[in-house]
Amino acid sequence: MDRILKFLILLSLALVLTTGTIGYVMGDPRQMPPMKTVHFLMGIITSLAVMLVNGIVATYFIGTSRWCKEVCQTYALSDELWQRAARCKRSAFPITLAGMLVFVGVVSFGAMADPGTGLNLDPLFGIFSWATVHLLTAILGVTFFLYAAKLQLAAVRRNHAVIEEIMDAVSEIRVARGLDDDGAASQTRAISPEVKQATVDG
Repeated sequence: MDRILKFLILLSLALVLTTGTIGYVMGDPRQMPPMKTVHFLMGIITSLAVMLVNGIVATYFIGTSRWCKEVCQTYALSDELWQRAARCKRSAFPITLAGMLVFVGVVSFGAMADPGTGLNLDPLFGIFSWATVHLLTAILGVTFFLYAAKLQLAAVRRNHAVIEEIMDAVSEIRVARGLDDDGAASQTRAISPEVKQATVDG
């Protein structure tokens, strides 16, 4: 999950920077209609990518925290293990939701800045054009996206450590109960890092 999330974050960041660069170079959209269309379409794609990243993070924590609790209860493991996983989920959820809402705000300000919408809004506080407001919110949105990504990655790594502890404890219990023979247990331990990573990444 760590590697997948890193890739998606970098991809989303590249889309955000590309969209922002097009919007900045475009200037007055009334003077460059083709660039306006490209910026509009890229904005939609970028927003969907950001939503996808945050949606995957939310789904990951919902699924793994439930799995941790059920496995701990099935094998009578310490409640502290699944509670740690639950804390990881709770720490990631607010920032994940905020990340979605921030980009909804960026897109909304983009619509306000678009003369094609026909809103014809007066400058904010009589000073700032809505294009300037959109630019500033976009910069803040990118900054928040990077901050949120850092926290999400940290929460995913902590959660992964909990999953590894649970898998090790379950393996020991199964060997002790004779559910896994020694040869199978040895093979499992030999390949466990790859299997665990594949399990979590998958």
